[in-house]
Amino acid sequence: MFGKKGKDISEKKLRSWQAKGRPDKIVAALQNGNHLTRLKALEVLGEINMSQIKKEIIVCLDDANNNIALKAAEVLESMGVTPDERKLIADCRARCENTADS
Repeated sequence: MFGKKGKDISEKKLRSWQAKGRPDKIVAALQNGNHLTRLKALEVLGEINMSQIKKEIIVCLDDANNNIALKAAEVLESMGVTPDERKLIADCRARCENTADS
């Protein structure tokens, strides 16, 4: 879908995919975009609030980039979380705190 990994996708483009009912394209941007694209994609996906989208956002809790991981935690919480998801978020935040101190 994306010519090269790390491509920048505008928020306008992400929102057009949202309006057209194409969360698959937004998920692809989340998986393959650059740092800013991934943050924007998380924001848009959080607004969609679909259960299959949650799975993709949960994956981001383990992202090496703390900004991505913490944004994923924030978006999940805004969607509502199960006790298991709450634990994953707590683990994510703890990991991010520990790596920020390094």
